Amino acid sequence: MVWNIYNIIINTPMVPDQHWAQKIFYIHVPVAWTGFLSYFIVMVAGILYLINKEQKWDRLGLAAAEIGTLFVTLVLITGPIWAKPIWGTWWTWEPRLTTMLITFALYVA
Repeated sequence: MVWNIYNIIINTPMVPDQHWAQKIFYIHVPVAWTGFLSYFIVMVAGILYLINKEQKWDRLGLAAAEIGTLFVTLVLITGPIWAKPIWGTWWTWEPRLTTMLITFALYVA
């Protein structure tokens, strides 16, 4: 993984208008998908726990929630780093960003 990140930073060509901000997307997007997948696993594990009352589903849901929160934290850090040079602002209150922030706040709480 470290080798792949190194190759992304060093060997991928830069887009003329975006420069270094474009390279953040090679990390940002997979991290976002992993966070969403983790939260989906939380939902499935929660449903299975309510049906079966087995502790293994509760433990799976807890582990997925912790991993998902870590990855969503990384998404909320790398997203504004990309957005500043591209959009000219760190944050816009569009629905996609706002729902991600609300979801993050709910899991952290």
